[in-house]
Amino acid sequence: MVVIPKNVADLFVPDTVKVLVTCDRAGQPHAIACGSIDLCPLEVGKVLVGEILMKKAAENLKNTKKASILLTSGTTSYELILENPERITSGRPLDKMNLKLSSLGLKANAVWCFNTVAIYDQSATPAAGTRIA
Repeated sequence: MVVIPKNVADLFVPDTVKVLVTCDRAGQPHAIACGSIDLCPLEVGKVLVGEILMKKAAENLKNTKKASILLTSGTTSYELILENPERITSGRPLDKMNLKLSSLGLKANAVWCFNTVAIYDQSATPAAGTRIA
């Protein structure tokens, strides 16, 4: 697991565009806009994703155990490579996620907790594609 640098962690805010990408067993990619992505406050390098209306993505995660998240704000963009998700269906992580989502009228059925295994700069600069963590 890698430590998420501050400049990447700073993009885990509501105004950032967040895209979750999974693949099925045949390798078919599936991308969704996902505003319920957050850092795990208790474990460095862990990312949380609320399971809201993500039937295909949840199925892919169960089958392949891998995902990617793209965070974008203006010309700044980072890709986080995630593995080994744990699906949490009760307890503090889910309660905290649902508290945040309640103001939007949404509710998560579960929270997926991932290990971040690599981070790439995907910004609109010559550094695009460079691994930073």
